[in-house]
Amino acid sequence: MYVAKFYRESLLWRVVLFEKEWSDIMMTHEVKEISTKRFVLHGRGYRWIYKEIGKTLFTQRKLEVIDG
Repeated sequence: MYVAKFYRESLLWRVVLFEKEWSDIMMTHEVKEISTKRFVLHGRGYRWIYKEIGKTLFTQRKLEVIDG
């Protein structure tokens, strides 16, 4: 599962993208930070999230594009 967190830093929005996985050994969630970026507009952060998740899934071979 992917989690995105938006922070407001004066005029800028800071967006941090995390990957959250369940660990059976620890019986808890493991959270890994994938990337972070700053934006002026809130909507641009959403577009960046969609792009980063797609790119991450594609590089991990969890996303396959057919007839694209």
